[in-house]
Amino acid sequence: WQIMIHGESYKPIVAEAARKAATEVYNRIMVTHLLMDRTKPNRVAGAVGFNVRNGDFHVFRAKAVIVSAGGASH
Repeated sequence: WQIMIHGESYKPIVAEAARKAATEVYNRIMVTHLLMDRTKPNRVAGAVGFNVRNGDFHVFRAKAVIVSAGGASH
């Protein structure tokens, strides 16, 4: 079985929820590494990445991390 869900209709909904919940939203960041919590095994504490337009390097620390991907093959 294969279920195809086209996410175009979900993007504005998720983007608006992110804007309301976050103090700052970073766009066009390619995450290269997840930062692991030193005190709690198998827990992600943040991420490292760079801006794909200007190459600026970013380090993010976070209490919660959502890892998601999709659409890269289309």
